[in-house]
Amino acid sequence: MPTTDRMTNPDPTSPRTSPLAAQASAIIDAGARALASHAAEILLDEHPEAEAMFGRRAFRGWHDHLTQRLAELSASVAVGSPERFRRDVAWSVAAFAARRVPTQAVAHSIDALRVALADALSPEAMAAVTPLLDAGVAAAAEPPAPMQRLSPDQPLGGLALTMLEAVLSGERRRAIGLLTDTADAGTPVAELYEQVLLPVEAEIGTMWHLGEISIPEEHAATEATRSAMAVLCHRAAPAQTQPGTVLVGAVEGDRHDIGPRAVADLVELAGFRVICLGGDVPVRDLLQACSDFEATALILSATMTVHLPALAKAIDAVRVMQHEQERSLRIIVGGQAFASDPALSDRLGANGYAASPRDAIGLLRSDG
Repeated sequence: MPTTDRMTNPDPTSPRTSPLAAQASAIIDAGARALASHAAEILLDEHPEAEAMFGRRAFRGWHDHLTQRLAELSASVAVGSPERFRRDVAWSVAAFAARRVPTQAVAHSIDALRVALADALSPEAMAAVTPLLDAGVAAAAEPPAPMQRLSPDQPLGGLALTMLEAVLSGERRRAIGLLTDTADAGTPVAELYEQVLLPVEAEIGTMWHLGEISIPEEHAATEATRSAMAVLCHRAAPAQTQPGTVLVGAVEGDRHDIGPRAVADLVELAGFRVICLGGDVPVRDLLQACSDFEATALILSATMTVHLPALAKAIDAVRVMQHEQERSLRIIVGGQAFASDPALSDRLGANGYAASPRDAIGLLRSDG
């Protein structure tokens, strides 16, 4: 898995994108609901067939969809990543295809957004948005990309599929037993996290996105996974103590906490002192924790494109605090928001990017 680590950090006051891009992002955020209404009207007027997706609530359904698309677009503009917007559109194409909805509707909806945005932005600001819209239209025109799914051919894939069946059936105790029995038989706990627990959680998210399970099923399965992690971590013996204190959490607005908890558990078992802050950590609380626990490293997670501006804000605030207190603190970032654009870690001012808990441990042990 790709991993990066940098010795130095950019000036946190330097812009990550052009002033025009920042202006465009701010206007999109401020007028998202009105822009979505305008675009939904354009879409339904020019493409009446788009009404079939939502039926009698077509306007409301497309309004909600386009509001989310604008949030993704604004975040992608703010961090300068057309690839992130392209990936979000491709994700929608997969969801449409799974529900047997014509995927051309995705491209048509982006075209409608283009018209609505052209009415709201200056030509110069629109020029900063156009490459992302073009990337989105190109993604919408491609066939749905095959999604990585659990397979018995993967390492520990059979166990992962059995655990998935258990958590979806609400059999939490059986799921925990599957893992503890396998650990007792000699499989390292780190392998169970990275080859069973995290792939199962990813599969649960994919199943929800594709409409294969309901929201209550997704919640129940995630809670069972969380319980299994707690038991497995508690039973394992930590390695030799390592110097330093590591804070782990997801940025403000990101409630996905399975990934950060898995990282926290495995970093702790690697011998580090770890403070896990969970999901949705406000910047003020993050700064307070850095001071209270005298952190030497911070691992921040962002799951979706819309969480990236919050991550940028958090990194900037930590860098300012670090300068004011004349202290050293390494920042490592991870999460699905970086999957298609790992170079974002550099642009956001982090010391490194970790694609897995194992990568995070490697960066913490390095001399960088």
